[in-house]
Amino acid sequence: MKKFFLNSPLQPDGELKTPIYQVAKDVAGKPQNTRLQMDEAISFPILAAINGYVAPNEDFRVIAVVQSLPPALVSEGKMSNAERNYATLCRELDELCKRKSLRYPEFGVEKISAPANQDISSHITTFQELLNYVDDGDELFACVTYGTKAMPLIILSAIHYACRLKKNNSIRCVVYGEMDWNVTPPSPTIYDVTALVELDELTHKLAELGVSDPRGIIDWALGL
Repeated sequence: MKKFFLNSPLQPDGELKTPIYQVAKDVAGKPQNTRLQMDEAISFPILAAINGYVAPNEDFRVIAVVQSLPPALVSEGKMSNAERNYATLCRELDELCKRKSLRYPEFGVEKISAPANQDISSHITTFQELLNYVDDGDELFACVTYGTKAMPLIILSAIHYACRLKKNNSIRCVVYGEMDWNVTPPSPTIYDVTALVELDELTHKLAELGVSDPRGIIDWALGL
């Protein structure tokens, strides 16, 4: 099954941007992954992957890590930015499914609750919980746009480990959405950064072989 992983954004209410992302181009000016092109405004780049890779009536799952407030603040009725943005994700996914005749996931957007801190024990707990969502034969997708600096690393580590652990799994696409604030108006771009995951696996193997100058092999393997 196709499974899509992301971290819910931490942007405050009203600050989550909803641009029309343009697919990144290579040095020759050719779009890198046209399946990610959506001519619609979205807040979550993972929706571009869902739009490009999920067929009508195909089952798929979406798993979001949602960083929550401490229990004391929750008991006061406060909601974290991640919780608020999670609700927006559910709404935008539902709208996309209706527009594209996609089957809304049976369990909705599944939530992994994580504390809003940088404690390594909490990160390992999140890593373990992510693994529980991966089965043999899955096609895995991820978005590394949002969250604390550590959270995208945890998501990538989990799906990478799952591919080594499970049978017949693959990492199909990892996306990153960027807003270039150096131009006016700001330019939104969506990148397919799956090659970075492939690079990690490749360099691990090359290091085991004692290759001290791997650039040529890397370029050839990644088609650069």
